[in-house]
Amino acid sequence: MKIATPSELSSVSFWDYDVIFLTGAPKLSDGIQQRLKSYLSQGRSLFVTYDGQTDIGFFNTNYTEITDVTFDEPARLDFSKAGYYTFSNYEMSHPLFSFYTFEDNKLPEIRFFTLPKMHHSQVSKQLMSFTGNRPALVEHRYKSGRVLTFTGPIAPQYTDLSAHAFFVPFLSRIAEYLAADLSSYELSFYSGIPMHRELSDKISINESVTLVTPELVEYDLVPEDNNGSLSIFVHQNDLPGKYSLRYRSKEIDRFSVNISPFESNLQSSDADQMVKSFGVTKYTALPLDSDLPLMLAELRFGNELWQLFIWLALFLLAVEMLLARSAKDKSDA
Repeated sequence: MKIATPSELSSVSFWDYDVIFLTGAPKLSDGIQQRLKSYLSQGRSLFVTYDGQTDIGFFNTNYTEITDVTFDEPARLDFSKAGYYTFSNYEMSHPLFSFYTFEDNKLPEIRFFTLPKMHHSQVSKQLMSFTGNRPALVEHRYKSGRVLTFTGPIAPQYTDLSAHAFFVPFLSRIAEYLAADLSSYELSFYSGIPMHRELSDKISINESVTLVTPELVEYDLVPEDNNGSLSIFVHQNDLPGKYSLRYRSKEIDRFSVNISPFESNLQSSDADQMVKSFGVTKYTALPLDSDLPLMLAELRFGNELWQLFIWLALFLLAVEMLLARSAKDKSDA
C-alpha cells in the first residue's frame, strides 16, 4: 500500500497496484487523468469518494465519464447536527455485502449531517442509498475497469462513519472486492454438481491450472475453449467451501461451493431410490396404515406362537381336570 498526495502521483507507477483510492475526488492534471483512464481500460479498479471541499464542477467535467456520477449541488457546509441522514437500503445480493450479517438485514445507523445532491444514469448500479432515496454507493464499468463512488463526505466533521465499527471492515471489503482479479461472482454452485469457471481474458495461460479444494487438496486442470473463452471445468467439488484456482502460484480465481439443495429436500423419495442408496437388492414395502411394530416383529422372528400355546395349555389343563374328576368319582363308587 502507498499513500500519495495528488502532486506526488506523477512519480507513482499505477501498474504496481490493483486498486486506487481517490479520497475527495482531488483535482488532477490532464496527464494523470489519462493515466487513470488507461489504468482502468486494462481492467484495474478505482474507488472515489466525495468530500466537503470537492469541486463538483471539476468532478462533473473530469470524473463523471469514469464514475457515471453527476453532482447537482454540493453538500451544505452551514449545517447543524440537529438532523441527519443515514443509510437506508443496500443491495443484499451483491458480493460486496456477502459476508455481512446485519440484524434484520438493516445497515447500522450512521449519521451524515450533510449530503450533496447528485444523480447517475441507468448504466451504473446503485449499491447503497441514504434516507431520502439519495444514492450512497454507485458501481460503474469504465471499459474493462470497475469504479465505485461513495457520494457522502466521510471526514469526521460531516459524519460519525469513521468512528463506527462498520467503517474499517467496509473499506477493507471494498478494497478486496475491487482488487480481486478474479472471474465473475457466482452464488449457484453446489457440491457434487460439475461446474465451469470462465477465466478472465486479462490472463494469458499456456499451462495447466491448479485447483485448491477446501481441504487444501490440489488438482491440475487443463483450460478448455468454451465458445471462444478459456474455461476450467471442475468436477472435484464434492465438498462445500471455498475453492481457488492458481496459475504459476498466483491466484487467478476464487469461488464458493454451497451445500447441495438436494440435501435439504424434505420430499420423500420412492422405494427404488431408497433401496439403491443403501445398496440393498431385496426389500419389502410396508403399507402406511399397517401395524409397524407387529409387522417388523413378524419379519424378524416369524409368526409368534405364544397365544396358540396358551390356548393349548388351557385346553390340556381342562382335560386334566376332567380326567382327575372322573377318576375320583370312580373311586367313590
